Formats: sequence, structure tokens, C-alpha cells
Amino acid sequence: MCEICDADLDPADVNGGLVTFQPDDRSRDWRRRAAEEPGFVGHPPDTGWFCGAHIDAARAAARTLTFPEGMRRLRTDGEASDAPALDLQPDLEPDLVGVELGSGRPVASDPFGLQWVEWTVTSIDAHTFAASLRSTLPALMEALGLGSTPALEQRTDRRWNPMDGTQPPWCPFTDTTVDAGSAADGTPIDLEVVLNHWNDDDVANASVSLAIGDRLWISVYRADGSGRDVDTIRLRRPTTGAVLAVVAGLVR
Repeated sequence: MCEICDADLDPADVNGGLVTFQPDDRSRDWRRRAAEEPGFVGHPPDTGWFCGAHIDAARAAARTLTFPEGMRRLRTDGEASDAPALDLQPDLEPDLVGVELGSGRPVASDPFGLQWVEWTVTSIDAHTFAASLRSTLPALMEALGLGSTPALEQRTDRRWNPMDGTQPPWCPFTDTTVDAGSAADGTPIDLEVVLNHWNDDDVANASVSLAIGDRLWISVYRADGSGRDVDTIRLRRPTTGAVLAVVAGLVR
């Protein structure tokens, strides 16, 4: 998938492809291990897939930037940030730009027609942040008018991702931990942590999400797309004052 827009890519498609950025300590260590350790598999952390719409910009960034730096540049360039032009945010009430947002900012992504409110937090382990997000459920349920928080059942699943001729247990894998339940009116609640592993010792990236039916959607990830920590929160809906106040409380 494209690192920028998640578009599915066919490796044979000449319009998209792999781009290798400038090396950093992490990529140098990866390449050293790949050269020295028999049976070592994975994907170099300085290299990413890009679709035809984004590969030229990626190649330009790769001339001078490392992968994390390049991803920050490319994602920032693709978003219209800070603008208080809330006509791009039809569901964001104009009077919520003050205290309810805290350090958050309304964002509109012109290429994809998406809108959200975004906060930056200190880098933190994905599972640790998920525990903090879980603790806000009672306040979120109240803000949504859904009553008390039900008991959630947890499960963890592993999906193996064979690639480059490797097979389980030597290939990359994805661990997904889900806390799931239903509100009194049947509204489903799903809190999910996804860790994509190159191998047992190397987490490629992590994400956290919370969905409460079609009433609320929060996604959490790391801005540079690497490692097991997260540092960015996006609230896609709803952007009401009560919900904004609860989510903004996570970054105080």
C-alpha cells in the first residue's frame, strides 16, 4: 500500500514503486543485521511503497531526507493545516475552536476530502496509550448519550504475512488486540491496537483506534510511521464540544 494514501499497489505497476530514503541509525542497523544474520528477513526501514500520485514527491524528498523526515514532509504537504476556515469542516461547530480543542487543530485534507481534529502527544507505547483511551470510555459514553460503559472482552489475533519467499514463523506478522462490547442499545464498541512486526524484535509500525458504532471514530498512530509508539490523535467524528473536551483531556 502507498505510504501516503493507503492505495493498493501492484508491484508490477510502473506508475508506482519503492523509494529508498537517506540512511539513519535505524536503517543502518537493519542493513547490518540483514547482512550478518543468517535467515534474517524483513523490509528495510528506509524504504517505502508509493503510488503513481505520490512517487515523484517521495523521490524528491528521498534525495535529502531520511524516511521519518520524508514522511513528515509528505504528509504535511498533503494537508491544509491550521486554517480556521471551518467551512471545510461542516461538522465542526465554529465556537469550538477555543478551550474545547485545547492543543488540537482542525485539519482538512484536500486530495481526499477528509476532515478531522488532530492532537500531538508525547511519544508513547501503543498499548499504554490504548489503556489511557480505555479509561475515557465512561466519559465518552456519557458525552454520546449512550449510558454506562459495558464490560469489554479482549482477544488477540496474529496474522502471518508471507513475503519474499518466507513462511511462518519466519515471515512478518500482525498482532491485533481488540477490546469489544456493546452499549445498552446495542451500539458496538471496539478498541483496537495493531502492531505490524517485521520479526519478534522489530515492530514496523503501530496504531490504535476506537470506534463506537457510527457515532465516534478515533485513530492514533505515529506521524513518521515507524516503531511501536504513537504520537498523533485524530478525532474524525463527532466534533461536538463534549467529545472534544474528553479527547483533549488525553493530551493535558
